[in-house]
Amino acid sequence: MDPTAFHPGAFPPPHFPLPPGLNLLPPPPPPPLTAPPQEYGVVGYAQQPKYKGKKRKKNGQNAPNAPPPKSNLPSKKKKGPKGLPGTLPPRPVAQRQNPYSSLLEKYPSDLMLDGQLGFNNTAQQTGLPQLPQLPPHEQQFLGQLQALIQSHHHPPLPTGPSAHPVAATAQAPDRGNRPTHRAPPTGPKPKPRRGGPPSGPRGSGPDRSVKLPPSRASGGVPDATHAYLATSSLRPFPSPTPRPLLVIIDLNGTLIHRPSRRTNPTNFHARPHTAPFLNYVITTFTTMIWSSAKPENVRSVTDRLVDPSIRASLLAVWGRDTFGLTEKDYNDRVQCYKRLTKVWENGVVGASHPMGEVWDQTNTVLIDDSFEKARSEPHNLIEIPEFSGNEGAEEDILPQVHTYLNTLSMQGDVSRYMRQNPFRAQRRGE
Repeated sequence: MDPTAFHPGAFPPPHFPLPPGLNLLPPPPPPPLTAPPQEYGVVGYAQQPKYKGKKRKKNGQNAPNAPPPKSNLPSKKKKGPKGLPGTLPPRPVAQRQNPYSSLLEKYPSDLMLDGQLGFNNTAQQTGLPQLPQLPPHEQQFLGQLQALIQSHHHPPLPTGPSAHPVAATAQAPDRGNRPTHRAPPTGPKPKPRRGGPPSGPRGSGPDRSVKLPPSRASGGVPDATHAYLATSSLRPFPSPTPRPLLVIIDLNGTLIHRPSRRTNPTNFHARPHTAPFLNYVITTFTTMIWSSAKPENVRSVTDRLVDPSIRASLLAVWGRDTFGLTEKDYNDRVQCYKRLTKVWENGVVGASHPMGEVWDQTNTVLIDDSFEKARSEPHNLIEIPEFSGNEGAEEDILPQVHTYLNTLSMQGDVSRYMRQNPFRAQRRGE
């Protein structure tokens, strides 16, 4: 609202009532003048001397002491509001933003009028540049406005640090109990961690429990072929007579547990019922041992497990050298995959069928504790729980395998039957 729009003597205007609690902000300070003030309206009618004399005659001749022609006088314009002085305030040359505008928006009640607005007093306390004094008629108008606002029980101004909004905004924000900086660490400095492969206990070197995938030169990671999956997905059918089976048995984790493979690889604990199970399988089916351990360790363990009277009935004893690994993978701890195609393509194994037929997925069974090793032929695997070396454990896993092998021998295709009816070991009490 422009305070110059109303005469100070007629305040407040009857057609514009002021509501209770009105907080009127002062007008922006006038900018410094860079040119002589330009006046609106008629200039100096009250100060011009009155011309005395006769008026101009109609014939165009001037009488003595006649006023000058009208063309020499400035053109008349509309006067300003009634009651204002004849000379209006100068027109602003350029608009300039009030430096206190943002402060007034945030803290309008803290910069209330005090006689002459109190602006200069606040500027002196906060260090801001002082504003020029207002004209007398504006001071009179704002003084009356302050009296009107205070008559409506306006709350008193705050005291203390919050009374100065600029100083209050300059204070740091409240962070509660959080420290502004971290305390320096106490105690000994941690030793830097050395790089390299993950290691186990001190002095044990690389972690031997993690198996790496074989390289591409060693065959990589195999997958089951489409032909194999298509054959095993057919409906199983029984065989009228028992069929010969090729049974391939793993050692570590399946039949034995070696507590210290590196220091004493031939020391082991046999699983319960291992001896009678091997005697039945070797004398009933065509059986071979296939382990990922080194060949000399596999032969040593096999000679101690199998009864010497039936040792010659074993078809083959295969070790780590039969997986087709590179020299680096052979010495590293990599995952070994038992591809049954390698067994079926072997000449000695292929000629061992008692009826002169071939060994394939319809009559071959792999007994192992790892499903990953049978990745290429998953439906020819009898997966049993890993043996951890507890000799006193009362378990009958191998007798259950014995029964399952007899069931497979009565099937026309073991891969079809094992896909629909895989082996599930039953613990005691289940």
